[in-house]
Amino acid sequence: MPLIGEIDIFGVFVPAVFVLMLIAYLINLAIRTVLERVGFYRFVCIAPFSISASMCWFWAL
Repeated sequence: MPLIGEIDIFGVFVPAVFVLMLIAYLINLAIRTVLERVGFYRFVCIAPFSISASMCWFWAL
C-alpha cells in the first residue's frame, strides 16, 4: 500500500513530486523547442529563462 504522496509504477513507489517534475520537464522541452524554432532565444539569454520557465511549469502543476 503506497504512502501519501507516492505513486505506484509497476510495483515501484515513486514520489509524486518526481512525476510532477517529469511532466514539467516534458512541457518545458516542448515549449523550448517551439521557441528555438521561432527564434526567441536570439533576444533572451537561454539559461536563466529556461530555469525560470521550468520552475514555473512545476509550480503550475
